[in-house]
Amino acid sequence: MHDDGTINDRFKELRLALDLSQEQFGAPIGLTKSSVSNIEKHVRNLNERVIMLLESKFKASPQWLHTGLGNMFLDVGSDFVAEMSAKYQLSDFQQTLVRAVYEMPPELQRMAVEVARKIAADSYRNAEIDETEHERIERITNQYLDAHESQATTQQTDKKA
Repeated sequence: MHDDGTINDRFKELRLALDLSQEQFGAPIGLTKSSVSNIEKHVRNLNERVIMLLESKFKASPQWLHTGLGNMFLDVGSDFVAEMSAKYQLSDFQQTLVRAVYEMPPELQRMAVEVARKIAADSYRNAEIDETEHERIERITNQYLDAHESQATTQQTDKKA
């Protein structure tokens, strides 16, 4: 199926799919609200530098931006989930859970992290599972959360730079 829209149309479609204002969308890629608006109105052309930043910051597919073909987003989560699964011998359910959190927008990821911490703390206090299994779950959860927080910190530092 061929897309009849322009790259500028797909730029706007990407922003709307991410549910971001022009200001929120432009900030991480170094564009002002006015610049985003000008691209969406076809006053300004979308350049390769911005496309590379869209790929880096939002995991947008350059192929989709250029042609409208394929998926809007790159499938970067599958490599991460496969790595986590191999490292921690995750069940299918655990892989699905990691994939779901990984693909969430950052603000929802932060909420998921808080929920996971509460569940881990409550299950330890309630001791509903044997100590060995609990220790394994707590170790995996904490390692994942620490990695996630480290990644989030790096992303926030990148935004400020």
